[in-house]
Amino acid sequence: MKILEFTGPGFEDSELLYPYYRLQEEGHEVFLAGPEKKKYEGKNGVPVEADLSLSEINPDDFEALVIPGGHMPDKVRMDKDALKTVKHFMEKKKPIAVICHGGQVMISADVLKDIKMTSVENIKDDIENAGAQWMDEGVFSFENIVSAKTPKNLPEWMKRFTVLLSKNVKQK
Repeated sequence: MKILEFTGPGFEDSELLYPYYRLQEEGHEVFLAGPEKKKYEGKNGVPVEADLSLSEINPDDFEALVIPGGHMPDKVRMDKDALKTVKHFMEKKKPIAVICHGGQVMISADVLKDIKMTSVENIKDDIENAGAQWMDEGVFSFENIVSAKTPKNLPEWMKRFTVLLSKNVKQK
């Protein structure tokens, strides 16, 4: 399965790297997409190279999406191609894993009406104002979305996401 993962300046290192490697362990191909096809540095200094720019994304080429947190979502949410990609994944009910501040991208894509999800607590009001019901849980699964609060939730978040991915493979 080909999986797209957003990157950009100031991503939360563990929230990008943990799913990146965990999903590869499961046999998936993971592609990093950022505002430009270049190297980005995480909040804690870990560098990653974007495989493609957000403008190069063809959402039909990917079967799942990962949106890490950190400062990156606040930058990526301003990009029309990122928002178009998120809308595609929601419309097609493709699996989305979102953690921490990653929900900011979904807010800007205007896809949260009647959704239930969790996030870092300081964007709770934004999530609710966008039409979602914020759940006070470390990890929450709803339809095609697996959301998580913080890095301490990484293992359970990816465990649930890989289960969702395996269900999607079986349905094809």
